[in-house]
Amino acid sequence: MEYNKSRNIGMELLIQQYSNEFETEENLNHYSWKDFLKARRKYLKYMLEGSINRNASQSY
Repeated sequence: MEYNKSRNIGMELLIQQYSNEFETEENLNHYSWKDFLKARRKYLKYMLEGSINRNASQSY
């Protein structure tokens, strides 16, 4: 496998982790497939941006 510098493995692992956390039976049964994809995207955005903002505010 060739090493690709442009890939951010850490970010990919975080996205995979948060996606797995969101894919609970409750969410799968609650949303239609299209709405599930939208909700998962919003959840991922919130978790990734929210965790950055939380850590930045705690560093002071």
